[in-house]
Amino acid sequence: MLNRYFEDMQKSLTKKKAAKTAPPSGKTEKKLAKNQVKTDRIEKKDVMGAFSKIVPAGLSVAEAVPVDENGFAPEGADFLIFKSYCADIVSIMEGYVPLELIYASCYVVPTVDKKLLLEALGRVVNVKKVRRYAAEDDEEEFRIPAFIVAGDGGDSIRDIKNDILNYYRNKNIDPDCEFDILVILSKGLIIKNWREKTYIAIETMEDTLMWFFILMSEYIDVERRIEMNFRKYIKSEKNYTEY
Repeated sequence: MLNRYFEDMQKSLTKKKAAKTAPPSGKTEKKLAKNQVKTDRIEKKDVMGAFSKIVPAGLSVAEAVPVDENGFAPEGADFLIFKSYCADIVSIMEGYVPLELIYASCYVVPTVDKKLLLEALGRVVNVKKVRRYAAEDDEEEFRIPAFIVAGDGGDSIRDIKNDILNYYRNKNIDPDCEFDILVILSKGLIIKNWREKTYIAIETMEDTLMWFFILMSEYIDVERRIEMNFRKYIKSEKNYTEY
């Protein structure tokens, strides 16, 4: 029932291109075509448009920066999924979204290769730190899921998973600052197993976006106990005349 919709969406998001590889020694340019690897390329605006159609009612998708009550506002997310407190909330907050309203941060990798992937992992780490500076005692409330969406760069999903594990191990990254789901369109998913503090890679091929939709819904379609208090975001020390 869900398959066709997400298969069509997945096709609309990916733009095929041939990535040339260096010809083996002794080979001519005429034979180079045999060494070409088909890759997919995706665009941020297209991914945002797709997400805006599949996030739960009451949530919005927009380019914005998360901010907590102490003014800590880490950059790096390509867009956020957040509660539509009011239609103009991003403009009211001058390009920021209060931490209490955020349900997920999202990152787009046009074509996933090692360099672009590791850069995205670094951006996730930066944004994930926002909850650490919140004043609330219950830090678990401020765990913001991180979703990375990427075009297929030709590498195997097993190699991509190993690159991720090596990056986190070598950089000694706090597990709480790691991403939750990596979507490689038309290839598969790499999902954080929080209980074991490791990752599971699954080749879901044409069903990739469908399964991401299901998993994303489980992450963000939840009841939040955090109350929005805009008073905490007023940093002005103005004195007003009172009568």
